Order: sequence, then C-alpha cells, then structure tokens
Amino acid sequence: MNDESKSKEELIEELNQLRSNYDCYKFLFDNAPLSYVSIDENGKIIKVNKTWIEFFGYQADNFSGYPFENFIVPECIEDFRNFLTFFKEEGLASDVEFEMLKKDGSRVLVSINGKIVYDTKGKFKKGHLIIRDIKERKKVIEAITASRQRLYSLLEELPAYVCVYGPDLSIKFVNRYLRENFDLADGKSCYKIFHGHKDKNQEPCISCPVTNVFKTKKIEISERTQINGKTYQIYDFPFIDYDGSLLTVEMGIDITERKKTQEELQESESKLKGIFAAAPIGIGLLRNMKIEWCNQRMCHMTGYEYNNLINSDTRIFYNNDKEYNRIEDLFKSNSNQSSPIDIETKWKRKDGTFFDCHLRSSPLNPLDHNKGYIITITDITDRKKAQLQLEENIQYIAFLIDHIRNPLSIISGYAELKIKDEKMHNRILNQVDKIEDLIQGLDKGWIDTEDTKQFLKSFM
Repeated sequence: MNDESKSKEELIEELNQLRSNYDCYKFLFDNAPLSYVSIDENGKIIKVNKTWIEFFGYQADNFSGYPFENFIVPECIEDFRNFLTFFKEEGLASDVEFEMLKKDGSRVLVSINGKIVYDTKGKFKKGHLIIRDIKERKKVIEAITASRQRLYSLLEELPAYVCVYGPDLSIKFVNRYLRENFDLADGKSCYKIFHGHKDKNQEPCISCPVTNVFKTKKIEISERTQINGKTYQIYDFPFIDYDGSLLTVEMGIDITERKKTQEELQESESKLKGIFAAAPIGIGLLRNMKIEWCNQRMCHMTGYEYNNLINSDTRIFYNNDKEYNRIEDLFKSNSNQSSPIDIETKWKRKDGTFFDCHLRSSPLNPLDHNKGYIITITDITDRKKAQLQLEENIQYIAFLIDHIRNPLSIISGYAELKIKDEKMHNRILNQVDKIEDLIQGLDKGWIDTEDTKQFLKSFM
C-alpha cells in the first residue's frame, strides 16, 4: 500500500514538473523576440506564437489550418510554393527572403529560417519556421553598401593604386590606376601582378606585408620598385568590412619622381659639400649673429672644432663688445637690401691671437632675412701687410724723387756756367729736361694719385 501510494506521489510530482515545464515552454514560445509558426506538410499553419500575432497585427491566434501562403504577397506566392517544395526536400531553410502581408495590408520584408521535424518513421511531422523582420536590417545593409560604394568611388579616382585583399590574399577590389598601370589578366595573383614572380616563394612575397597585417592587425609601411619600373611608397592597413570580416587595403603612391629628385638633391648637396670643403675661404650661415653651420676652413681659420662653433655667438671672434656691436649694426643696416655687404675687421682665434679678415655677407633668402645670412671670411693678414708695405714704398719713391731733383738742379746749373762747348752744353740740358719730365710724370700723374694706389693694391 505504501509502495502504491509512493508511486502515485511520484507520478503527481512528475505531472507537476511536466506542467511547469510546459508553462515555461509556453511562456518562452509566446514571448520569444522572434515570430514563430509551425506548418504541416501542405503548408498550412499548425500554431503561431504571440509575437507572430502581434507582429502581423492580429488579436487572436485562431490561425490553425490557414494556408501560410495567404500571408505572402500575391506576386511571390509561386516563389513560396517552390520554396515549400525545396524545404520539404532539404529539411532546412536559411535566410530566405519574402514580402508578407500584415492585417492592415501593409507589406513587410522578412527572412525565413526553418527546420522540419520528422516522426520515428522518418515522415514529415511539422515544419518550424522563424520569421524575422529584416526591413531595418536591409536599410542598414543598403546604407553600408552605399557608403562602401562611395568609398570605392573615391578610391577609384585616387592618383595611386589601391587593392583590397581577403584573408586568402584574394583580390576584392582594384582601382582605375592599378588597372591602367598593371597587367590584371584573369587568374593572375598579386605576386604576378606586382612582381612578375611565378610563385610566392620569393621576396618580397616571403615577408609579405599584407600577410603581416592579417596577423598583427597593424599598419605596414614599405617601399618597393614594382614590375612596371616605378617606385612606390606602400601602405597596408587593416579594414573591417560591414559584415565584420577583416580585409587589408594596400595603397601604393608613386614616388619615382620624388626619389629621382631626392637623388639629384643628394648629388647636388654632395657637390656643394665638396665645394665648401675645398673652398680656400671660410663659409658660414649666421642667424641672429649665431653660427648655424660652417665649413672646415672656417674651423681651421679660427682654431675651433666644428661642434664648438655650431650655435655659438660670433661674439667669441671679437676683442670687445664695441667691435661686435659695430658689425651687428652693419648687418642690420643691410637687412632691407638683397645685395652683399663687405666689412673689414679683426677676428680672434681660439688661442687668443688675431687676424685681419674680410667679411662678405648676403641674405640666405632675399625675401626673408630672418632665414639668416651666408658669410664668407677671407684672411687678409698678408694683404694688409703688403698694403702697408706698398704705402711705405710709395713714400720712399716720393722721397727718392725729391732727392733726384736736387742733383739734377746742380747738374743743370753746372752745365750753364762751366761747359763752354755749346753742343755738349745743350746735350746735358736736354737729358736733364727729359729726366725732369719723367720725375714730374711720376710725381703728378702716378705715384701720388689714389687711382695708382688702388691699381697697385689690386695686385697684392
């Protein structure tokens, strides 16, 4: 009796559990966020959930026996019948799109996913269909697609090649520049298009930057000369597609002319460096009286190392502030002119000794003197010594002229008084006159003129 009573209690408990499970199932079924409908083998409705009823705008759930196709828009009914045949054959349906009718006659675009349940004998029992409104999703996809098309339209017109790769290195997109500058014959892979390789077991394919982007999800920047003979600055960067898949976008900017210009500039710079290094005069760039650059000759002239001169104020070259300020004022006074300025001064070497120098300054940019000045420094110590010697020589010649005139006067007087031979007398006086003419020519037209001094100085 106890065993029988216990069995009844267990049965009641199991029934209660089943009822609880059913209630839970029914609650989940009715309140599921997606519309659910089950159909029989003929496509007639067996049951719908509450979400389905509300979605299509109905109040009751008495749809049992209704043909499902009654809710399909008229122009799609034949397609639905074909779908039903396929569904029964395959037993599955995935993301099949149809337009359906709501109670108020409005249309809604839905996606249908379904699965057939079979009985123990493998015969059709019922088909479970989940209906999902994809109108908003379609709008989002269309917006993303339109945005993607705008992006591709922009990439299409770029003056650089653009290629979009999938994870398997399949090419998803190429722009006009790439099509016009590379051979894109059917079946060609990237290693053939860009490098002319038969396979990808060669550089740069072995260390492929596109593959690295898929691995690291970081930008790769490289520089390569492609099969068309042009050099490109190449940027490979990760790109997330609208469906969440990872792509790699490669952009190649033609830098052939830039590289050529850089090489020419480097060659020109090398020539200038050679000229500056071989120049027999000091050359420097000054800004605000500070040295920004100088050649080795300037270092040699002043006794300083290059690193000690750079960014140093030129005050170190002058014996006192007065001379430094004089030179600075001369530079400033020439700031509104583009012509060079010439200055003579004395510079002090690192060891404290001085040398006479000639400075010639010219603005680096005639339109913007704030860019600084190029100066040349010429050691004129020997020239100054020669000039001083010239002055002394000129004075000495003047002294000699005066001393030559005195004997000539005596000779002339002696000839007048003592020489009776008229022929000899005239001959001596004639020679005296010639010598006097020469002396006067030197005295008046040559030695004592500033023009002569400058003429002589030009040879020093």
